[in-house]
Amino acid sequence: MSQNRAINTLINRRLYVIQYLLLVVLLTIQYNSYSSILSNSSLLFLLKTEFIVVFLYTIFLSARISGYMSVYTLFLTFSFLFNYSRIFLDYFSSFTINDGDLFNWITLSNSTVVELIYLVLFYLLSATIAFLIFYKKKELCLPKNNGFVNLGKNIIYLLAIPSVIMNILVLKFILSQGYLALFNGEVLDYKYSWIGNVLARLNYFGYLLFLSGIPDKKQFMKVTRLFLVIIFISALKGQRGGFLLLLIYSIWYYHNIYGFKFNLRKAFKISTIVLVFSQFIVVFRSNVTSKLEVLNIPYEFLKANGVSLLVPAYLIEYKTSFVNNGTPYLFTPIYDYFYRIFIDSSVFYEGRTDELLKVSNYLSNQLIYFINSYSYYAGFGTGTSYLAEFYDLGGLFFGSFYLFILVLFVMKWEVWLFSNRIILFLSPIVVTRFLYMPRDSFFKIVNDIFLLLVVYYVFNFFIKTKLKKS
Repeated sequence: MSQNRAINTLINRRLYVIQYLLLVVLLTIQYNSYSSILSNSSLLFLLKTEFIVVFLYTIFLSARISGYMSVYTLFLTFSFLFNYSRIFLDYFSSFTINDGDLFNWITLSNSTVVELIYLVLFYLLSATIAFLIFYKKKELCLPKNNGFVNLGKNIIYLLAIPSVIMNILVLKFILSQGYLALFNGEVLDYKYSWIGNVLARLNYFGYLLFLSGIPDKKQFMKVTRLFLVIIFISALKGQRGGFLLLLIYSIWYYHNIYGFKFNLRKAFKISTIVLVFSQFIVVFRSNVTSKLEVLNIPYEFLKANGVSLLVPAYLIEYKTSFVNNGTPYLFTPIYDYFYRIFIDSSVFYEGRTDELLKVSNYLSNQLIYFINSYSYYAGFGTGTSYLAEFYDLGGLFFGSFYLFILVLFVMKWEVWLFSNRIILFLSPIVVTRFLYMPRDSFFKIVNDIFLLLVVYYVFNFFIKTKLKKS
Protein backbone atom coordinates (compact mmCIF):
# COMPACT_ATOMS: atom_id res chain seq x y z
CA MET A 1 0.00 0.00 0.00
CA SER A 2 2.82 2.42 0.89
CA GLN A 3 4.51 1.52 -2.41
CA ASN A 4 1.34 2.40 -4.33
CA ARG A 5 1.13 5.71 -2.43
CA ALA A 6 4.74 6.50 -3.37
CA ILE A 7 4.02 5.73 -7.05
CA ASN A 8 0.90 7.93 -7.01
CA THR A 9 2.87 10.76 -5.38
CA LEU A 10 5.57 10.53 -8.06
CA ILE A 11 2.93 10.60 -10.83
CA ASN A 12 1.25 13.63 -9.22
CA ARG A 13 4.58 15.44 -8.94
CA ARG A 14 5.22 14.87 -12.65
CA LEU A 15 1.78 16.23 -13.47
CA TYR A 16 2.49 19.31 -11.38
CA VAL A 17 5.77 19.83 -13.26
CA ILE A 18 3.91 19.64 -16.56
CA GLN A 19 1.38 22.17 -15.22
CA TYR A 20 4.09 24.65 -14.32
CA LEU A 21 5.98 24.15 -17.58
CA LEU A 22 2.75 24.86 -19.42
CA LEU A 23 2.32 28.04 -17.35
CA VAL A 24 5.83 29.12 -18.36
CA VAL A 25 4.98 28.61 -22.05
CA LEU A 26 1.69 30.51 -21.74
CA LEU A 27 3.34 33.33 -19.79
CA THR A 28 6.09 33.61 -22.42
CA ILE A 29 3.46 33.91 -25.17
CA GLN A 30 1.64 36.53 -23.14
CA TYR A 31 4.88 38.45 -22.51
CA ASN A 32 5.66 38.60 -26.22
CA SER A 33 2.18 39.46 -27.50
CA TYR A 34 -0.26 40.89 -24.95
CA SER A 35 1.52 44.23 -24.53
CA SER A 36 0.46 45.12 -28.06
CA ILE A 37 -3.14 43.98 -27.47
CA LEU A 38 -4.00 45.26 -23.98
CA SER A 39 -3.55 48.66 -22.42
CA ASN A 40 -1.03 48.88 -19.58
CA SER A 41 -3.77 49.20 -16.96
CA SER A 42 -5.65 46.13 -18.25
CA LEU A 43 -2.42 44.13 -18.54
CA LEU A 44 -1.44 45.13 -15.00
CA PHE A 45 -4.74 43.91 -13.57
CA LEU A 46 -4.40 40.64 -15.47
CA LEU A 47 -0.81 40.12 -14.26
CA LYS A 48 -1.62 40.87 -10.63
CA THR A 49 -4.54 38.43 -10.73
CA GLU A 50 -2.38 35.76 -12.36
CA PHE A 51 0.36 36.24 -9.79
CA ILE A 52 -1.95 36.01 -6.77
CA VAL A 53 -3.64 32.86 -8.08
CA VAL A 54 -0.30 31.21 -8.94
CA PHE A 55 1.33 32.14 -5.63
CA LEU A 56 -1.58 30.92 -3.46
CA TYR A 57 -1.73 27.68 -5.44
CA THR A 58 2.06 27.27 -5.15
CA ILE A 59 2.30 27.76 -1.39
CA PHE A 60 -0.62 25.38 -0.88
CA LEU A 61 1.07 22.83 -3.13
CA SER A 62 4.43 23.20 -1.38
CA ALA A 63 2.85 22.75 2.05
CA ARG A 64 0.94 19.71 0.83
CA ILE A 65 3.99 18.02 -0.70
CA SER A 66 6.72 18.97 1.78
CA GLY A 67 4.94 20.35 4.86
CA TYR A 68 4.63 23.78 6.47
CA MET A 69 8.21 23.71 7.76
CA SER A 70 10.05 22.57 4.65
CA VAL A 71 12.77 24.83 3.33
CA TYR A 72 10.81 25.71 0.19
CA THR A 73 7.55 26.50 2.00
CA LEU A 74 9.49 28.75 4.37
CA PHE A 75 11.18 30.40 1.39
CA LEU A 76 7.79 31.16 -0.14
CA THR A 77 6.65 32.61 3.19
CA PHE A 78 9.70 34.89 3.39
CA SER A 79 9.18 35.86 -0.25
CA PHE A 80 5.62 36.85 0.53
CA LEU A 81 6.67 38.90 3.54
CA PHE A 82 9.56 40.78 1.91
CA ASN A 83 8.60 40.87 -1.79
CA TYR A 84 5.08 39.78 -2.63
CA SER A 85 3.13 41.47 0.18
CA ARG A 86 2.96 44.81 -1.65
CA ILE A 87 1.39 43.14 -4.68
CA PHE A 88 -1.34 41.74 -2.40
CA LEU A 89 -1.82 45.16 -0.76
CA ASP A 90 -2.15 46.75 -4.19
CA TYR A 91 -4.78 44.20 -5.18
CA PHE A 92 -6.85 44.13 -1.99
CA SER A 93 -6.46 47.65 -0.54
CA SER A 94 -6.08 51.29 -1.51
CA PHE A 95 -2.28 50.94 -1.67
CA THR A 96 -0.73 51.30 -5.11
CA ILE A 97 2.42 49.44 -6.08
CA ASN A 98 3.44 52.35 -8.31
CA ASP A 99 4.39 54.37 -5.22
CA GLY A 100 8.16 54.20 -4.71
CA ASP A 101 9.20 55.14 -1.17
CA LEU A 102 12.65 53.59 -0.91
CA PHE A 103 14.64 56.54 0.48
CA ASN A 104 13.04 58.81 -2.12
CA TRP A 105 9.57 59.43 -3.46
CA ILE A 106 8.87 58.49 -7.06
CA THR A 107 6.00 57.12 -9.09
CA LEU A 108 6.95 53.93 -10.91
CA SER A 109 5.76 53.82 -14.50
CA ASN A 110 3.17 51.21 -15.48
CA SER A 111 5.70 49.64 -17.85
CA THR A 112 8.09 49.17 -14.90
CA VAL A 113 5.39 47.49 -12.81
CA VAL A 114 4.44 45.24 -15.73
CA GLU A 115 8.07 44.12 -16.10
CA LEU A 116 8.35 43.70 -12.32
CA ILE A 117 5.35 41.37 -12.05
CA TYR A 118 6.50 39.36 -15.07
CA LEU A 119 9.84 39.04 -13.25
CA VAL A 120 8.16 37.83 -10.06
CA LEU A 121 5.98 35.35 -11.98
CA PHE A 122 8.74 33.83 -14.11
CA TYR A 123 11.03 33.43 -11.10
CA LEU A 124 8.26 31.89 -8.97
CA LEU A 125 7.46 29.36 -11.69
CA SER A 126 11.13 28.52 -12.26
CA ALA A 127 11.90 28.03 -8.56
CA THR A 128 8.79 25.89 -8.07
CA ILE A 129 9.65 23.62 -11.00
CA ALA A 130 13.06 22.99 -9.40
CA PHE A 131 11.32 22.23 -6.09
CA LEU A 132 8.84 19.82 -7.70
CA ILE A 133 11.57 17.91 -9.53
CA PHE A 134 14.25 17.75 -6.85
CA TYR A 135 12.51 17.85 -3.47
CA LYS A 136 12.77 14.53 -1.67
CA LYS A 137 11.51 13.52 1.76
CA LYS A 138 14.41 12.13 3.78
CA GLU A 139 14.66 10.55 7.21
CA LEU A 140 17.57 11.18 9.57
CA CYS A 141 20.23 8.50 9.30
CA LEU A 142 23.04 10.02 11.36
CA PRO A 143 23.99 8.68 14.79
CA LYS A 144 24.36 10.96 17.78
CA ASN A 145 27.87 12.36 18.28
CA ASN A 146 28.31 12.97 22.02
CA GLY A 147 31.64 14.69 21.46
CA PHE A 148 30.08 17.42 19.32
CA VAL A 149 27.03 17.72 21.58
CA ASN A 150 29.04 18.09 24.78
CA LEU A 151 31.67 20.42 23.32
CA GLY A 152 29.08 22.71 21.75
CA LYS A 153 26.97 22.73 24.92
CA ASN A 154 29.96 23.51 27.14
CA ILE A 155 31.05 26.41 24.92
CA ILE A 156 27.59 27.99 25.21
CA TYR A 157 27.35 27.42 28.99
CA LEU A 158 30.87 28.75 29.58
CA LEU A 159 30.36 31.91 27.52
CA ALA A 160 26.74 32.63 28.50
CA ILE A 161 27.37 35.15 31.31
CA PRO A 162 30.25 37.08 29.66
CA SER A 163 28.24 37.14 26.39
CA VAL A 164 25.19 38.62 28.09
CA ILE A 165 27.36 41.24 29.84
CA MET A 166 29.11 42.24 26.60
CA ASN A 167 25.82 42.37 24.69
CA ILE A 168 24.32 44.68 27.31
CA LEU A 169 27.37 46.97 27.25
CA VAL A 170 27.35 47.22 23.45
CA LEU A 171 23.57 47.67 23.50
CA LYS A 172 23.91 50.64 25.87
CA PHE A 173 26.45 52.18 23.50
CA ILE A 174 24.14 51.68 20.49
CA LEU A 175 21.20 53.20 22.37
CA SER A 176 23.28 56.25 23.23
CA GLN A 177 24.68 56.69 19.69
CA GLY A 178 21.72 55.52 17.62
CA TYR A 179 20.99 52.49 15.46
CA LEU A 180 23.09 53.73 12.55
CA ALA A 181 26.23 53.39 14.69
CA LEU A 182 26.11 49.73 13.61
CA PHE A 183 26.69 50.72 9.99
CA ASN A 184 28.61 54.00 9.91
CA GLY A 185 31.68 52.59 11.68
CA GLU A 186 31.10 54.12 15.16
CA VAL A 187 30.47 50.80 16.91
CA LEU A 188 33.87 49.52 15.77
CA ASP A 189 35.53 52.25 17.85
CA TYR A 190 33.76 51.15 21.03
CA LYS A 191 36.27 49.48 23.36
CA TYR A 192 34.17 46.36 24.08
CA SER A 193 32.88 45.84 20.58
CA TRP A 194 35.58 43.39 19.45
CA ILE A 195 35.14 41.29 22.61
CA GLY A 196 31.41 41.06 21.94
CA ASN A 197 32.07 40.01 18.34
CA VAL A 198 34.51 37.27 19.38
CA LEU A 199 32.10 35.90 22.00
CA ALA A 200 29.22 35.96 19.50
CA ARG A 201 31.31 34.00 17.01
CA LEU A 202 32.33 31.40 19.57
CA ASN A 203 28.74 31.01 20.76
CA TYR A 204 27.63 30.53 17.18
CA PHE A 205 30.31 27.90 16.53
CA GLY A 206 29.28 26.15 19.73
CA TYR A 207 25.63 26.04 18.72
CA LEU A 208 26.43 24.66 15.27
CA LEU A 209 28.60 21.95 16.81
CA PHE A 210 25.84 21.16 19.29
CA LEU A 211 23.19 20.80 16.56
CA SER A 212 25.42 18.75 14.25
CA GLY A 213 26.00 16.27 17.11
CA ILE A 214 22.22 15.61 17.21
CA PRO A 215 21.42 16.05 20.92
CA ASP A 216 18.39 14.42 22.51
CA LYS A 217 15.23 16.49 22.59
CA LYS A 218 15.57 17.59 26.22
CA GLN A 219 19.15 18.80 25.70
CA PHE A 220 18.13 20.59 22.52
CA MET A 221 15.35 22.52 24.22
CA LYS A 222 17.51 23.54 27.19
CA VAL A 223 20.57 24.71 25.22
CA THR A 224 18.55 26.32 22.43
CA ARG A 225 16.56 28.45 24.90
CA LEU A 226 19.77 29.74 26.45
CA PHE A 227 21.39 30.41 23.06
CA LEU A 228 18.32 32.27 21.77
CA VAL A 229 18.17 34.44 24.90
CA ILE A 230 21.81 35.44 24.35
CA ILE A 231 21.33 36.39 20.70
CA PHE A 232 18.00 38.09 21.41
CA ILE A 233 19.78 40.54 23.72
CA SER A 234 22.26 41.15 20.91
CA ALA A 235 19.39 41.61 18.43
CA LEU A 236 18.00 44.46 20.54
CA LYS A 237 20.79 46.55 19.03
CA GLY A 238 18.59 46.60 15.93
CA GLN A 239 19.82 43.78 13.71
CA ARG A 240 16.87 41.44 14.05
CA GLY A 241 17.57 39.34 10.94
CA GLY A 242 20.20 37.07 12.52
CA PHE A 243 18.07 36.32 15.58
CA LEU A 244 14.89 35.64 13.61
CA LEU A 245 16.65 33.39 11.11
CA LEU A 246 18.28 31.31 13.84
CA LEU A 247 14.93 31.10 15.64
CA ILE A 248 13.28 29.84 12.45
CA TYR A 249 16.14 27.42 11.82
CA SER A 250 15.88 26.05 15.38
CA ILE A 251 12.15 25.43 14.85
CA TRP A 252 12.90 23.82 11.47
CA TYR A 253 15.53 21.60 13.14
CA TYR A 254 13.09 20.61 15.90
CA HIS A 255 10.50 19.63 13.30
CA ASN A 256 12.84 17.65 11.04
CA ILE A 257 15.10 15.97 13.60
CA TYR A 258 12.57 15.14 16.30
CA GLY A 259 9.49 14.71 14.12
CA PHE A 260 7.46 17.54 15.70
CA LYS A 261 4.28 17.78 13.63
CA PHE A 262 3.07 21.10 12.28
CA ASN A 263 -0.40 21.99 11.18
CA LEU A 264 -1.81 25.30 9.97
CA ARG A 265 -2.75 26.38 13.49
CA LYS A 266 0.75 25.76 14.90
CA ALA A 267 2.37 27.43 11.90
CA PHE A 268 0.17 30.49 12.41
CA LYS A 269 0.98 30.68 16.14
CA ILE A 270 4.73 30.46 15.50
CA SER A 271 4.49 33.06 12.72
CA THR A 272 2.68 35.41 15.09
CA ILE A 273 5.33 34.98 17.80
CA VAL A 274 8.13 35.61 15.30
CA LEU A 275 6.42 38.73 13.95
CA VAL A 276 5.81 40.10 17.46
CA PHE A 277 9.49 39.62 18.33
CA SER A 278 10.46 41.26 15.05
CA GLN A 279 8.36 44.34 15.63
CA PHE A 280 9.42 44.59 19.27
CA ILE A 281 13.03 44.91 18.09
CA VAL A 282 12.04 47.57 15.54
CA VAL A 283 10.26 49.60 18.22
CA PHE A 284 13.07 49.11 20.74
CA ARG A 285 15.78 50.31 18.35
CA SER A 286 13.69 53.29 17.21
CA ASN A 287 12.98 54.34 20.79
CA VAL A 288 9.59 55.61 19.61
CA THR A 289 6.85 53.79 21.49
CA SER A 290 4.07 55.28 19.37
CA LYS A 291 5.24 53.13 16.44
CA LEU A 292 4.09 50.02 18.28
CA GLU A 293 0.42 50.82 17.55
CA VAL A 294 1.07 51.52 13.89
CA LEU A 295 3.28 48.53 13.16
CA ASN A 296 0.84 46.14 14.78
CA ILE A 297 -1.66 46.92 12.05
CA PRO A 298 -1.27 44.18 9.40
CA TYR A 299 -1.46 46.71 6.56
CA GLU A 300 1.44 48.78 7.88
CA PHE A 301 3.44 45.70 8.77
CA LEU A 302 3.17 44.25 5.27
CA LYS A 303 3.83 47.60 3.62
CA ALA A 304 6.97 48.21 5.72
CA ASN A 305 8.44 44.75 5.22
CA GLY A 306 7.47 44.48 1.55
CA VAL A 307 9.66 47.44 0.65
CA SER A 308 12.36 45.05 -0.65
CA LEU A 309 10.24 44.61 -3.79
CA LEU A 310 11.30 48.14 -4.70
CA VAL A 311 14.93 47.04 -5.15
CA PRO A 312 14.22 45.17 -8.42
CA ALA A 313 11.57 47.79 -9.26
CA TYR A 314 14.17 50.57 -9.08
CA LEU A 315 16.60 48.54 -11.18
CA ILE A 316 13.94 48.35 -13.88
CA GLU A 317 12.82 51.97 -13.54
CA TYR A 318 16.37 53.34 -13.69
CA LYS A 319 17.83 50.76 -16.08
CA THR A 320 19.16 53.42 -18.48
CA SER A 321 20.86 55.55 -15.79
CA PHE A 322 21.69 53.05 -13.02
CA VAL A 323 23.85 50.66 -15.02
CA ASN A 324 25.99 47.90 -13.54
CA ASN A 325 29.43 48.07 -15.15
CA GLY A 326 31.15 46.04 -12.43
CA THR A 327 30.88 42.65 -10.77
CA PRO A 328 27.39 41.12 -11.07
CA TYR A 329 25.46 41.98 -7.91
CA LEU A 330 24.82 38.29 -7.24
CA PHE A 331 28.54 37.51 -7.00
CA THR A 332 29.70 40.72 -5.30
CA PRO A 333 29.79 39.12 -1.79
CA ILE A 334 32.24 36.52 -3.11
CA TYR A 335 34.44 39.20 -4.70
CA ASP A 336 34.30 41.31 -1.51
CA TYR A 337 35.25 38.34 0.67
CA PHE A 338 38.43 37.57 -1.26
CA TYR A 339 39.26 41.29 -1.55
CA ARG A 340 39.13 41.52 2.25
CA ILE A 341 41.28 38.43 2.66
CA PHE A 342 43.96 39.04 0.04
CA ILE A 343 44.02 42.77 -0.74
CA ASP A 344 42.65 45.18 1.87
CA SER A 345 40.07 44.69 4.60
CA SER A 346 40.20 48.18 6.15
CA VAL A 347 37.87 49.79 3.58
CA PHE A 348 35.03 47.54 4.73
CA TYR A 349 35.34 48.69 8.36
CA GLU A 350 35.50 52.46 7.92
CA GLY A 351 31.80 53.10 7.46
CA ARG A 352 30.17 54.37 4.28
CA THR A 353 32.92 56.00 2.22
CA ASP A 354 33.59 56.82 -1.43
CA GLU A 355 36.38 54.24 -1.39
CA LEU A 356 33.91 51.52 -0.39
CA LEU A 357 31.77 52.34 -3.44
CA LYS A 358 34.82 51.99 -5.68
CA VAL A 359 35.94 48.68 -4.17
CA SER A 360 32.61 46.94 -3.59
CA ASN A 361 29.71 46.67 -6.02
CA TYR A 362 27.28 45.53 -3.31
CA LEU A 363 23.81 46.44 -4.59
CA SER A 364 22.49 47.84 -1.30
CA ASN A 365 25.28 50.43 -1.16
CA GLN A 366 25.31 51.28 -4.85
CA LEU A 367 21.55 51.75 -5.07
CA ILE A 368 21.19 53.87 -1.91
CA TYR A 369 24.03 56.10 -3.12
CA PHE A 370 22.33 56.49 -6.51
CA ILE A 371 18.90 57.43 -5.17
CA ASN A 372 19.91 59.27 -1.96
CA SER A 373 23.63 59.83 -1.34
CA TYR A 374 22.99 61.57 2.00
CA SER A 375 21.36 58.38 3.35
CA TYR A 376 24.31 56.33 2.13
CA TYR A 377 26.84 58.41 4.09
CA ALA A 378 24.53 58.35 7.13
CA GLY A 379 24.78 54.55 7.16
CA PHE A 380 21.53 53.45 5.55
CA GLY A 381 21.16 50.82 2.84
CA THR A 382 18.36 49.58 0.59
CA GLY A 383 19.12 45.92 1.17
CA THR A 384 19.00 43.66 -1.83
CA SER A 385 16.89 40.80 -3.18
CA TYR A 386 17.39 37.67 -5.26
CA LEU A 387 14.86 39.15 -7.71
CA ALA A 388 17.18 42.09 -8.37
CA GLU A 389 20.42 40.08 -8.36
CA PHE A 390 19.24 37.41 -10.78
CA TYR A 391 17.57 40.03 -12.99
CA ASP A 392 20.87 41.92 -13.15
CA LEU A 393 22.68 38.70 -14.06
CA GLY A 394 20.33 37.31 -16.67
CA GLY A 395 17.13 39.29 -17.11
CA LEU A 396 13.76 37.54 -17.07
CA PHE A 397 14.66 34.31 -18.83
CA PHE A 398 18.30 33.52 -18.10
CA GLY A 399 17.76 34.82 -14.57
CA SER A 400 14.95 32.26 -14.19
CA PHE A 401 17.32 29.51 -15.29
CA TYR A 402 20.05 30.58 -12.83
CA LEU A 403 17.48 30.65 -10.02
CA PHE A 404 16.37 27.14 -11.04
CA ILE A 405 19.97 25.95 -10.56
CA LEU A 406 20.22 27.54 -7.11
CA VAL A 407 16.93 26.04 -5.91
CA LEU A 408 18.04 22.66 -7.30
CA PHE A 409 21.20 22.94 -5.16
CA VAL A 410 19.25 23.85 -2.03
CA MET A 411 16.77 20.98 -2.54
CA LYS A 412 19.69 18.57 -2.86
CA TRP A 413 21.28 20.11 0.25
CA GLU A 414 18.07 19.49 2.21
CA VAL A 415 18.43 15.79 1.35
CA TRP A 416 22.17 15.55 2.05
CA LEU A 417 22.03 17.12 5.52
CA PHE A 418 20.17 14.12 6.95
CA SER A 419 23.03 11.76 6.14
CA ASN A 420 26.18 13.90 6.20
CA ARG A 421 27.33 15.54 9.45
CA ILE A 422 29.42 18.29 7.87
CA ILE A 423 26.45 19.27 5.67
CA LEU A 424 24.26 19.36 8.79
CA PHE A 425 26.91 21.50 10.53
CA LEU A 426 26.91 24.03 7.66
CA SER A 427 23.14 23.99 7.18
CA PRO A 428 22.31 26.99 9.41
CA ILE A 429 24.37 29.11 7.00
CA VAL A 430 23.01 27.69 3.74
CA VAL A 431 19.37 27.29 4.80
CA THR A 432 19.01 30.68 6.49
CA ARG A 433 20.76 32.50 3.63
CA PHE A 434 18.38 30.85 1.17
CA LEU A 435 15.35 31.84 3.26
CA TYR A 436 16.59 35.43 3.51
CA MET A 437 17.27 35.83 -0.23
CA PRO A 438 14.17 38.01 -0.69
CA ARG A 439 15.93 40.65 1.44
CA ASP A 440 19.67 39.96 1.16
CA SER A 441 22.31 38.18 -0.89
CA PHE A 442 22.60 34.36 -0.80
CA PHE A 443 26.32 34.36 -1.51
CA LYS A 444 27.09 36.08 1.76
CA ILE A 445 27.51 32.47 2.88
CA VAL A 446 31.17 32.87 1.87
CA ASN A 447 31.66 35.15 4.89
CA ASP A 448 31.22 32.13 7.15
CA ILE A 449 31.42 28.89 5.24
CA PHE A 450 35.20 28.64 4.77
CA LEU A 451 35.87 29.54 8.39
CA LEU A 452 33.24 27.05 9.53
CA LEU A 453 34.89 24.30 7.52
CA VAL A 454 38.14 25.00 9.39
CA VAL A 455 36.26 25.06 12.72
CA TYR A 456 34.56 21.75 11.95
CA TYR A 457 37.74 19.90 11.06
CA VAL A 458 39.72 21.37 13.98
CA PHE A 459 37.07 20.40 16.53
CA ASN A 460 36.54 17.02 14.87
CA PHE A 461 40.30 16.35 15.14
CA PHE A 462 40.27 17.53 18.77
CA ILE A 463 37.36 15.22 19.68
CA LYS A 464 38.87 12.20 17.90
CA THR A 465 42.23 12.77 19.61
CA LYS A 466 40.53 12.98 23.00
CA LEU A 467 38.59 9.78 22.35
CA LYS A 468 41.77 7.91 21.37
CA LYS A 469 43.52 9.02 24.57
CA SER A 470 40.61 7.90 26.71
